[in-house]
Amino acid sequence: MKKFKGTQGKWKVEERRTKFEVSVISEGKRICQVKSYDGILFNDPTTKQANANAKLISSAPELLEMLQKIVDTDEYSIEDYLEAKQLINKILS
Repeated sequence: MKKFKGTQGKWKVEERRTKFEVSVISEGKRICQVKSYDGILFNDPTTKQANANAKLISSAPELLEMLQKIVDTDEYSIEDYLEAKQLINKILS
């Protein structure tokens, strides 16, 4: 299995510092900022959409790991299925 070359560690959504941005961080390092202006400028995402986008981005390493696990083994167990379902629910909650 190939190793992910991006920022290592647990990615998480950082609590909002301002009304207009939310960050995804890992071990104190900012991975990205997701901006929102509630449609005021440039047809940007709403705050709710920006939060959902940040949640999806923060789950990227777990999604990659799950996909690699499934693809590398050519089959998956019920535990893998339940883990994938739990990850999807985490992102969509």
